[in-house]
Formats: sequence, C-alpha cells, structure tokens
Amino acid sequence: MARPTETTGFSLTNCGPLDRALMRVGLKSTEPPRMLVRAFLPALIIWLPLFIVAWLHPGNDAASVSFFDDLATHVRFLVVVPLLLYVEVGIGRRTRLAAAHFVQANLVSGADEKRYQELLRKASRAFDSSFPEAVIMALAVFFVWRATREFTTDDALFWFEEATPEGARLTTAGWWYVIGSWLPPFLLLRWFWRYMVWSWFLFRTSRLDLQLVATHPDYAAGIGFLSFGHTSFALLGFTVSCLVAGAIGTRILHEGATLAEYQWPLAVFVGISILVGLAPLAVFLRPLRIAKERGLMAYGTLASRYVQDFERKWVGTKAGETPLEASGDVQGLADIGGSLDRVFEMRLLPITLKSAIAFAVSAMVPMLPLLLTVMPLKDLLKLLMQAMI
Repeated sequence: MARPTETTGFSLTNCGPLDRALMRVGLKSTEPPRMLVRAFLPALIIWLPLFIVAWLHPGNDAASVSFFDDLATHVRFLVVVPLLLYVEVGIGRRTRLAAAHFVQANLVSGADEKRYQELLRKASRAFDSSFPEAVIMALAVFFVWRATREFTTDDALFWFEEATPEGARLTTAGWWYVIGSWLPPFLLLRWFWRYMVWSWFLFRTSRLDLQLVATHPDYAAGIGFLSFGHTSFALLGFTVSCLVAGAIGTRILHEGATLAEYQWPLAVFVGISILVGLAPLAVFLRPLRIAKERGLMAYGTLASRYVQDFERKWVGTKAGETPLEASGDVQGLADIGGSLDRVFEMRLLPITLKSAIAFAVSAMVPMLPLLLTVMPLKDLLKLLMQAMI
C-alpha cells in the first residue's frame, strides 16, 4: 500500500515576493481563467501604451526601425512574457506530481522518508525565498541598463530613440519601454533559478536509498515518471527560442543580416537546449546502473535454477508421455524469460526518445518563420506540395 506524503508545500510556482503579491489580488497561476489575465497583463500595461502612442503619433521619421517593424519587441511582450507566465501551470502541476510520486510509489525507503521530506522543505524554502528574487531583479535591471547603453551607441536608430547633436537618446516612450523591459530577463532568470533548484532536488534524491526494481514495466526501474514531469520544462526552451528568433528576425529585416550568418549559432542553440533540458536526469545513472546489475544477477540466478529444474523434470520425458501438468512449468519458464528480457532492456537513464524530441522541437519550431526571410511563403508551400505528390 502506498504511503501518504506531505508535498503540499512543494511548488515551483506561486512562490516568491512577486507571485505572493499577484496571489493577493486573485491572480494565482493554478486557475486557468485568471492565469490568462495574469499572463497578458504585462502586455496590457507595457506594450499596449506603446502601441497606442505609435499609432496616434507615428513621428520620428529618422528612425530606421519603427515600432511596428520592431519584431523583437512584439515577440518579447506578446509571446515570450505571456508564455513564461503561462507555463507555470503545466510545470508546477507536473513537478508536484513527480515529487509526490517518489513516496506514493514506495520508491523512498522508510528509513529515508524523513530525509526526503527535508529535501522537499529545503527546495520549497529556496523557491519561496525573497533574497534570490531580489538578486534576480537587480541582475535584470543591470542587463537592461547595459542593453540601453548599447542601443544608444550603435548605428541603427530605433523607434524609442531620437537623434541629438550629442548622440541618440531615449524618448518618453523609450523610457517607458526601458522600464518595462526588466520583466522578460527577470522572468527568464527566475525560471533559471527554479530550474537549478529542481535539478539540485533531483540530484539529492538520486543519492537516497531508492527502491528501484529492474523489471519495472517502464524500463527505468520505476522512475520513468520523471521523464513526464521533467519534459514540461521544454516549454521554457520554446519561449527562449522565441526570444532568440525575434531578435534575429529584426536584424535580418532591418540591419542587413542574413539567416546564413546565424545557422551555426542556431544549431548550437538547439543542441544546448537538448543538453541542458536532459542533463538533470543524468544524475540517476548510478542508481539505475546498480539496479540493473542487481537485476541481472538476481534474475539470472533464478532463471538458471528454474531451467535446470525444468530440464531435469521434463526434458528427459519420452515423446507423448509428457503430462498436462508441464504447461504450468512452461508458462513459468516463459515468465522468467520475459522478466530477464525486461532487465536487459532496462534503460540506464530515465530519458525517452520522446523527451529528447520534445526539447529539440521546442527549440526549433520558433525558428521556422525565419525561413521566410530566405524563401517566400508561396515558394515554401509550393515546395511542400511537390514533396507530397
């Protein structure tokens, strides 16, 4: 019988000063209707005023990149920020289920259950701590400050700048844009912190005396569920890829860059996304290897004894004289063989091909629209039709 576990306090979401403030006004990330409001609220507060100003007062004809042509800005506030907030629903739910399942499935021994509960409490305190969030906010402000300095010193003049004899400076709309621009890096860095804490939690859990069984039907000794919980982080790779694709798209459309200049960096980005996404699960290599070795020895010994007894009992029987009772022993022989096959096929990592594909696709899909910069949509559709015929 599965033992109950106290994981109600463990959550990667609805924690930290910002989340607590949003919860006070009724914007909790576990409630889908309100979650939509929470996800798109930054766009209403930051992007919409900029859109209205640009529509009513287009002005600034000297700008080489207008507000409506700034693809990176639109992607940042209409796609990336809402996604970084909305993914909290899936990631929060799946990681809670995975954390609870360790005890519910009797994977944590009774002797280690207190240690496991302490790991949950430490991770929860790290997620809910105000200090990391304050540091992250400071880093986000620093990154925005550095980026603003680079914008005002480069050759291109964006919609949020105006030319002066002393050089480019921010407009009033530009200052509003800069003030709101701390949010995307803040959300990204906060997710990076949460991902690091989650990875630490998995590492420490892998060092417990886990009750792994090599013949488990998931072919991962009973921890195959981790792939289900961890793959939810692929949504973060999708959002980061949107950010990268938006920045590259702006440079291609307005600064004369070409997609060919970015093909290798984009390929490296996809590779790093897969590696970073799957690496935390590699900490279970040692316990899974030990479980497989034990399974091979234990079931190998059992199979040897069974087949020896089976041969002594039945193989020497003359044809046509084998009693019907042999069918039970034959079935047992098949069952042992199936168990041993399952041990041989057991994976040494709780990673499936679907997991790797999920991280790869999440990193690649946002980049597909960049193909339109080298081949019109009409030509792409024509090529697709030809390939299907």
